[in-house]
Amino acid sequence: MMWFQRFDDRLALEKQTVAELMAEGWVKRVDWHVDAREGIIRADIDFEAGDQLREAQLIYPFVYPFVPLRVCPRTSGERWSGHQWPSGELCLEIRADNWHPDFTARDMLISARKLLDTESQIDGNGVQLQVPSDHRFTEAQRLLGSFLRLIISDGLKAEVRRRTEKVQFLDLLTSAHSSAWIVTAVGLMASADEESWVDMSVPAQFRENPNRVGRIAVVQYGDARHLALIDPRRPAAEIWAEFSSIPFDSNGIVVGLLGDCVLAKWLDSEKAYTIAEVPMDKQQRTPERNAAAGDKRVAIIGCGSMGSKVAASLARSGVTKFMLVDDDVLTAGNLVRNDLDWTAVGSHKVDGVTARLRAINPTVDVQSWTGRLGGQHSTSSLEACLRNLTACDLIVETTGSGQGFGIAAAVATQDQVPMVWGRVFGGGFGGYLARCRPGIEAPPLDVRHEIWAWMTDPSRPKPPDDSALDYGAEADDQAAMVADDTDVSVISAHLARMALDMLRPVEASDYPYSVYLIGLRAEWIFKMPFQTFPLLLKGAVPTATSKDSTPEGEARALVPAAADPA
Repeated sequence: MMWFQRFDDRLALEKQTVAELMAEGWVKRVDWHVDAREGIIRADIDFEAGDQLREAQLIYPFVYPFVPLRVCPRTSGERWSGHQWPSGELCLEIRADNWHPDFTARDMLISARKLLDTESQIDGNGVQLQVPSDHRFTEAQRLLGSFLRLIISDGLKAEVRRRTEKVQFLDLLTSAHSSAWIVTAVGLMASADEESWVDMSVPAQFRENPNRVGRIAVVQYGDARHLALIDPRRPAAEIWAEFSSIPFDSNGIVVGLLGDCVLAKWLDSEKAYTIAEVPMDKQQRTPERNAAAGDKRVAIIGCGSMGSKVAASLARSGVTKFMLVDDDVLTAGNLVRNDLDWTAVGSHKVDGVTARLRAINPTVDVQSWTGRLGGQHSTSSLEACLRNLTACDLIVETTGSGQGFGIAAAVATQDQVPMVWGRVFGGGFGGYLARCRPGIEAPPLDVRHEIWAWMTDPSRPKPPDDSALDYGAEADDQAAMVADDTDVSVISAHLARMALDMLRPVEASDYPYSVYLIGLRAEWIFKMPFQTFPLLLKGAVPTATSKDSTPEGEARALVPAAADPA
């Protein structure tokens, strides 16, 4: 159903308001047209503005009146104003960001007339009047008009400036996207005077695979290179000649650094095209308290659907040192839940997650062991893995394997390494996360047993049969656990958050309890999504947090630790 059918009186109102303008005399003609196939209405309208008769078209979108109608010249390509989109639509003071359904064609036409009348006037100095722009474009909006885009780090710019004004060979990686061609500067080639320089702030998969060589130099205002870069009529071969003595072969990239400004051109046989620099956002987004994680090494045991997500989240949150353990290979079927994508299919998951972490933060230090804790491996190989695990500051166990959990728990217990783990219940109706801090909670195996005893207490509803599926204890051809990516992502995010908390001092912990059962839908003990049961372990008391000001009675009502579901 079209908008004028849903709102019976609206089309009549639009016609009435235009008729009122015709009565004023400056709107001369209007013809209404209904496009039933597109679900829009158009009105051909002639009006006087800027001492001219304007042949315009009003275009009502199918979602009108919730977005504004468009005022455009009827002749395609005709330019009336400096405030006009490339499509021809006039950019008026009534726009999508301040539109209200009470506005009508009358308001839009009055705004168009005001704009065109103002721009047609001449001031006392003979200068055409300009209407101030009210646009507040983001950097992303500005880049919409730039198909060619350059990514270049501050570190690389600084290295070019250190090398004075000599032209340097610039290693580049180009990549095509649907709406942009991205040129990433990854390093500088060696010269007679300088060694090669690699930008370590760029991911390894970029800096190790450059596919283009450009030229880059510091330029001064008004020098030959600067003038070549800013002259829109300068032939590509002449621009190239300012940066290289090698004859131009109809293809090249040149970059000039003018103070803080980057001037870049893509040169081909026909012309030179501007490459827009993509400014890097340097805002602080992670909380300062995450700084405690920067020098800690975290072991991720299991790089499957949960482990891959936890690892990526921790890397984004400030963890820079990892130890990854997994023996599995990523298959296409894993993509429905794993944080990796098709580019990693066929590789071992530890390799895929390593590449993923380095793509998030190129400076991460990743150790890995391709194997299964409890699987068949040489003693020396297993010992090397366990030695690395004992050197970690935290173990995150996500395998869903009884054998893997047991060995991780042994390391945590014998070598006093803190440990957290999480599980998604089969069916995806919820999951749990737990922690074990040496000297505070019982050893992991005891904590896990206490969790299982609580869940299987005869006084509570029986948990679903697949809620404790053990991939390590069952056959390799067992049916996969059923849970979708949203189920796994929620529990993984909670586990990553608890892992970060474990890297902070004990007295700064945000978690008063050590085990949390989290529901994602009404099933088993959960009566609603996100209902949470914090479990109070035997011999433990809730740990007060630094921000816990909730009255004790209210806290019990909100988080009924170890309470039986009614």
